[in-house]
Amino acid sequence: SEEEADALEEGAALVQELVHEKGLELLGFGCLSNPDNEMVRTAMAGALLQAAAMKVPVMLDGVAVCKAAKKAAEMAPAVLDYCFAGHVSAEPGAEECLQELGLTAPLRLNIPDGAGEGAAVCFTLFNAGIKAYKEMETFEEAGVHAEMKEFSLAEQSKKGAKA
Repeated sequence: SEEEADALEEGAALVQELVHEKGLELLGFGCLSNPDNEMVRTAMAGALLQAAAMKVPVMLDGVAVCKAAKKAAEMAPAVLDYCFAGHVSAEPGAEECLQELGLTAPLRLNIPDGAGEGAAVCFTLFNAGIKAYKEMETFEEAGVHAEMKEFSLAEQSKKGAKA
């Protein structure tokens, strides 16, 4: 797009289309473009605004996307309620961009750009954690026997203290 309003609309339309057609409930944004490309940043800001309007959370990946989130937040601060960071990329300024947005990332990956790979890794880890939480059996369901007293940590500690 050559006009800012067109770029905002284009980004918003893309997110709306993806969410409706694919039934996505969570998005990951990455960008290989120059983080200083104003029209790309504006289109991503429109996409972030649309995602927030649809109450769809977005995982930010990289400096360009963080700058777009900052731009979106200048238009509607509530957009940041739907943004989170999956990792800190190795791009110069990545940590500072996240700090400006008030976001922290659970992962520090040595990925040199914000193309979305870090978000994909983080999604995989989140999904694994959620799956384990939802599907993990209790000790009883898994047939794990009760701890034998003589092998318990408390008993071992008592023995160590006596020695």
